[in-house]
Amino acid sequence: MKKRFLLIIIMGMLLVFGGIRAQDGLNLPSELYVLLNNGVVQRYGLGAAGVVNVTPDDVFILDFAVAPDNDLIAYRTETGLNLLHTSNNEIIEVEADTASIPPLRGSGETMVWTNSGNALAYTTIYGARVMFDTGAEIPQFSDIVVSPVVNLQWSPNGTYLAAEVENNVWWIYRRDGTEMLLASALTSSIGTAWVNDSELVFAPEDGGLFLMDLANANQQ
Repeated sequence: MKKRFLLIIIMGMLLVFGGIRAQDGLNLPSELYVLLNNGVVQRYGLGAAGVVNVTPDDVFILDFAVAPDNDLIAYRTETGLNLLHTSNNEIIEVEADTASIPPLRGSGETMVWTNSGNALAYTTIYGARVMFDTGAEIPQFSDIVVSPVVNLQWSPNGTYLAAEVENNVWWIYRRDGTEMLLASALTSSIGTAWVNDSELVFAPEDGGLFLMDLANANQQ
């Protein structure tokens, strides 16, 4: 009887641990990219794909952004901005010192692509910088000179860029070709969210929730 009871316990343990091993793969809705403290970007693959380093081990990554095609990764080091094609590991140097560095991290997005992948915005020491992919061999750039930016948010179609600076102040810029023009300013907002490509919801520190239509003279 004791032997039979022991056999049942062993079989149960095998079933439990077998089930755990069968679930070693990560059940994620999409691939997950993380920046480690040692400056390397890792990718958590789907299912049993596992975890791999996707950026070079001999450089220290300050920040990065994965393009909507899930292949192109923009990453910044202290020496410049690079683009990495994860499908073939091709690295393209975009710019050197002019890429600057993120002055503040941990409070929002310091580097972000438009949903179409035709523009990349990133924070700089002097404000922010936008790289435009116009189809030409050399990309175009536009600088936004303002106080240090802590968070960047593109509107759904990439027409507007919301830039959060310190003290809950937001500057909203409109894309005009390869230029970024100031369209509005929020003197106080705990956060913002795009409703569509021209309407923005914001929440002032003193309370309330407001909807602003940038396509209609910033009507609130």
